[in-house]
Amino acid sequence: MRQLNMKAQDAQCAQRTAQYANSLKSISTYKRCVIVSALPTANFDGKLFTDKDCHDAACMDVVHSLKGNFNGCSLTDTGTGQNVEMAKLESYCAGITATWPPGDGSRPSLPPIPTADQQTNYQPTTESQVKGSYAPPSGSNIGVIIGAIAAVAIVAIIASAYVYLRLKKHAAKHSFIYTMPPPNTNGDPYASVLKSSTASQSNTRTNESSGSEPSDGALDLCNLEMFRIAPKEISMVKSLAQGAYGEVWLGQFEGQMVAVKKLLNHRRNLDELQKFIYEIALMSKMESAYIVQFIGVAWSRPTDIMLVTEFMDAGDLRNFLYSNQVMQWNQKIQIALDIAEGLVYLHTLDPRVIHRDLKSRNVLLNSKQQTKITDFGVSRENDDATMTAGIGTYRWMAPEVLQDGHYTESADIFSFGVILAELS
Repeated sequence: MRQLNMKAQDAQCAQRTAQYANSLKSISTYKRCVIVSALPTANFDGKLFTDKDCHDAACMDVVHSLKGNFNGCSLTDTGTGQNVEMAKLESYCAGITATWPPGDGSRPSLPPIPTADQQTNYQPTTESQVKGSYAPPSGSNIGVIIGAIAAVAIVAIIASAYVYLRLKKHAAKHSFIYTMPPPNTNGDPYASVLKSSTASQSNTRTNESSGSEPSDGALDLCNLEMFRIAPKEISMVKSLAQGAYGEVWLGQFEGQMVAVKKLLNHRRNLDELQKFIYEIALMSKMESAYIVQFIGVAWSRPTDIMLVTEFMDAGDLRNFLYSNQVMQWNQKIQIALDIAEGLVYLHTLDPRVIHRDLKSRNVLLNSKQQTKITDFGVSRENDDATMTAGIGTYRWMAPEVLQDGHYTESADIFSFGVILAELS
């Protein structure tokens, strides 16, 4: 029970600090501070913090504001691996006198501190719910199988009921809008994701081999300039993963480890670049403790555009489940509830967002036992009349997606059910 309450407190801390950081970033005086960049991910470089923030009176104002207002909240020093309470950050600055940088003008006021009741209501799982969700196995193989099936069924019922009630409570309008270009009569702009015809493959190869590079004028950058990071500020460390269209790198930005996603060289045609930009624009609008945190976007020219997000250091759920590590049932239930919270957030946005490729590889974990949804490359803001058939990964796809393409956010719930089966 104590562990579950700690997780609830961590989730509340993550929401409050992320909201406070966004408010601080809107004020140029505080945007430069290492601590402001560290708040959304709960990781910071202690040495960099001492070298920069401890000497800057504006940054120390932020540090002082954390003391007493974020009790129980902590950050991880990436240099030492230690958890440091926010109230004790001042200890890094012992013996250092902070000064107000010349030319900064008047001292701006700090934004209001977000209170707990301003956050999304978080209802931690009670001990009785955890115990009631697990049927202990009997001594025989048949008993083990029956127990596992019963446990998965109970978790699925609880999670599905939870999502349904939340969606009903926050019922949105029946008409929806796009941030992506509206569909045209020639077909869905995302249909090329799963092209299989010889003609379309030939056209794609022709575009890729033409050698022409898209220009700024040929791409809709979706007002991403406000989130732009200079590429030289990002230090690439190593490649983490590579798929058919893109690759993810481990990088470093302002003293914290980040994940950097970019397209493969041979995929940088106009169509793929525009879809990648739409993915980045969609992520820039999201702010939830159950969605991987958007940090910014970097480019020097359109073909080099990169998405920068928080780094989840425990990898994806599928790799974890197929590793030799043991996961207890209370951990599995918490992961299921975190995914459900993420779906509730997506499905109650206005307009609603359908992930369309929810699977265990797109669920990331970190060493703080947090679970977050990622990869919105084929996500779409809901328009029932234009959902495209065949989008997603087949094992996790709902039948209506494979059949006629007329589906809603319930397709994500089907994919969630497949993940619950994997957790069993």
